[in-house]
Amino acid sequence: MKHGLSFDSHQPRPAGHIFLLPSQHVYSSDRKNRGYILLRSCTPPEDGTLAYRSRQTTEATVYKAACYPPPPAPPRPGRRERPSPEVSYYYPSRLLYWRARELTRSMGADTAAVLGVRHALRSALGIGEGISELRGHIARMTTATLRTLGFRWAVVLTHPDYAAAHRWQTVVPIFGNQRGAGPDDLSSAEGAGWVSVLNAAWTGAVMAIPLTCSVSELDGHVEAILPTTVDADTLTALEIQLVAYFQLP
Repeated sequence: MKHGLSFDSHQPRPAGHIFLLPSQHVYSSDRKNRGYILLRSCTPPEDGTLAYRSRQTTEATVYKAACYPPPPAPPRPGRRERPSPEVSYYYPSRLLYWRARELTRSMGADTAAVLGVRHALRSALGIGEGISELRGHIARMTTATLRTLGFRWAVVLTHPDYAAAHRWQTVVPIFGNQRGAGPDDLSSAEGAGWVSVLNAAWTGAVMAIPLTCSVSELDGHVEAILPTTVDADTLTALEIQLVAYFQLP
């Protein structure tokens, strides 16, 4: 892994750099400072999207979260395995966005892992899995989440296997189209029936791709996941936009 770098207020932050984020500013009940890997290069005033980094494999082996590298299979009964050196596991099933200008000092860069993490992100987002029991459904955030993250509504994109564990759900925030769409956002089709369920006054909706993140059912970020789903065409368009934005293989 390459050594860390310091960044000024104008420099691009390259994908693969790892940043230690202060727990008091991360929206989670986890009270330890944790390392996150930057998935996509960003330059202030952009937001950067980062994935959780851990030495533990529990989230993958027990709850089926997407992870890179894939954790090793458990040893066969009666066979002693030589301990392996410590490995960092990256969880794109647990994403957050962060202001690029606040990513000032990296711990180092694991650029060799970026392609593998993006492969895992494709799985974490359930690309090609369609609408399932939870994926493709509309989630309503709690008032506390609205205050902290700035959105009330989102579409759940979590892979069905991990979504069923009701731990972290990866979502794309949804706003009324009066907000206006950025260059990387997706606007809903005119007259999409699910939009009026969110707000009868909305004539359309904007899905904020750069704000894709994971919210915790464990920590009470999600008030409810509705039976309402986005339509199949919107889900397909959303997947295409996510693949392009995150440069997924």
